[in-house]
Amino acid sequence: ALFGLALNTKHLLKLFLPVLLVALLISADKIPFQRKLKLSTVGVLVLLLTVFPLALNTWRHHGRFSLPDSSVFSVWAGLSDKGRHFYDDDTGRMMGEYLNTGPDIWTRNKITKARILEKIRQDGPGNVLINQVSKQYFRVFSVKTFFTTQLAGGELHAYSFEAPAIAGILRLWAYAFHGFLLIAGAAGLAYMTFSRKNPAVLFCLFILYHLGVFLINHVVARHALPILPMLAYFAGLSVERMFSRWKSSPHGREFLSVGKFRDILAASLAACMAFISLGPLLLKF
Repeated sequence: ALFGLALNTKHLLKLFLPVLLVALLISADKIPFQRKLKLSTVGVLVLLLTVFPLALNTWRHHGRFSLPDSSVFSVWAGLSDKGRHFYDDDTGRMMGEYLNTGPDIWTRNKITKARILEKIRQDGPGNVLINQVSKQYFRVFSVKTFFTTQLAGGELHAYSFEAPAIAGILRLWAYAFHGFLLIAGAAGLAYMTFSRKNPAVLFCLFILYHLGVFLINHVVARHALPILPMLAYFAGLSVERMFSRWKSSPHGREFLSVGKFRDILAASLAACMAFISLGPLLLKF
């Protein structure tokens, strides 16, 4: 029911429904498979009942039995975004152009879909993919957030108080905390144990789903919020791994070993996330 309510406001979440069903089917080993299947069926029925009133209202007013879909514009805006900084945003202008393309959302989406396909045809799928990878994750995983950019001296200066010293301290603390969470969380993925009984597998699926969504849709820093609790879990996993290695080493430095695959993978993931989250800030690109 909660997923249905969320789907009423964000049609793009429909892509996550298969992940939820898989999560139910592979979890809770003590529940017989047939019972899991029944629970999945009931869940889908409750979901349909939740979205039914809005779909019915759309049919009454617009003659279409469906949910309003803003994902087409989100994809167009994501393909059209130019910069690696989320605050270099031109979505307002693009939304104005989108609203002027037709009298209703279905006409606008039809025209916008054609523009998306034409852009992919002109630029080539490979170039589009490279362009998206080179900017999208920088936008969403930056240590610069709406909070830091709205402090005094920030790019989106919005808070009324003028205290440069306090703003500087808060900004540095936010950079450090958020950066640690992102980098340690990425490293922790390497230490996950793949097992049906391990809920971290579901966390990983949730993160992978969002990485796919981030790749093609318009994104800003706040869009990373849904996966931050999962990254916090993996950050704790990487910290626990580091301290356990430190304690088990007679010289206290065995954790620096690069001879194990998981350690190499963890270091690689941490370095990649450090480049993504800190690169635009430190290297100014």
